[in-house]
Amino acid sequence: MKKMKVYFLCALLFSAAFTRGQVYGIVIKGGHVIDARNNINELMDVAIQDGRIARVAKNIDTSLARQVVDAMGMYVTPGLIDIHAHVFAGTEPDHEDSNGFDALAPDGHTFRSGVTTVVDCGGPGWKDFATFKKNIIDESRTRVLAFLNIVGGGMRGVKWEQDFDDMDPKKAAETALANKEYIVGFKLAHVEAESWIPTERVVEAGRLADMPVIIDFGGS
Repeated sequence: MKKMKVYFLCALLFSAAFTRGQVYGIVIKGGHVIDARNNINELMDVAIQDGRIARVAKNIDTSLARQVVDAMGMYVTPGLIDIHAHVFAGTEPDHEDSNGFDALAPDGHTFRSGVTTVVDCGGPGWKDFATFKKNIIDESRTRVLAFLNIVGGGMRGVKWEQDFDDMDPKKAAETALANKEYIVGFKLAHVEAESWIPTERVVEAGRLADMPVIIDFGGS
């Protein structure tokens, strides 16, 4: 009976020691770490546990890590952010980058390039943002944000982007404020008319929502 107790106690001690030793799920070894927030720009190891960065150091013991990734000769960085993408892909004719054929769904092009967040730059407007959220934001593994087009119908094409009557600062601002988790600002693009009215309207939307604007003066 005493021998069984001793064996049982040894098993408990071994189990506890193993649990303490197995600290990390993944250790990324020997990569060139670039982390601007923490002022790191050198060869370092990165340990990950439960989906979070647990440690960054010169040499992390990998003997009890469940997985080791050899990153020698590679860069290791936080996920990159592409602030000018067109990902409002769809099948509507004459819709270009607003639920049309010209845009590309994000997941096939982001992660393999180290991008984890994209910002659609003017694809959706206030009229079709709900479709953008349902079809793209909610269905993508990539984190998707948006600069809302000042044109209500979004980036359908040059013909539609000249419609001053569809540039409604108030409705754009209301949509942005109702979707602050996803909308980060406003976009004006492709206007060919020699007029400041479109610029004034997108700036007004930015003022109403207290958000930045992007203005593309490439059209005229």
